[in-house]
Amino acid sequence: ADLSNEASVLDFQAYPNPVQSNCAITLEYTANTVDITLSDLTGRTQKTLTMEDQTTSSSLDLTGLSKGVYLITVSNGKSQKQKKIVIE
Repeated sequence: ADLSNEASVLDFQAYPNPVQSNCAITLEYTANTVDITLSDLTGRTQKTLTMEDQTTSSSLDLTGLSKGVYLITVSNGKSQKQKKIVIE
């Protein structure tokens, strides 16, 4: 199995960054259902979102979250990918 291909399935964009209230998430590929988790740097989950099979874009409502750096994790159950996002 090509493991590099598996990781690329989870390539995603999160924008704008820095963000104020609404973060758009766009997946490069539509491979199965993916879970998206927004957590703070201490690991506490702040928001979760599930994107169904064949969905390539969604958005996270970040209203009410404290300013700072957060991690967005995209997972398909087999592998995961993380990106940092700044709420200002």
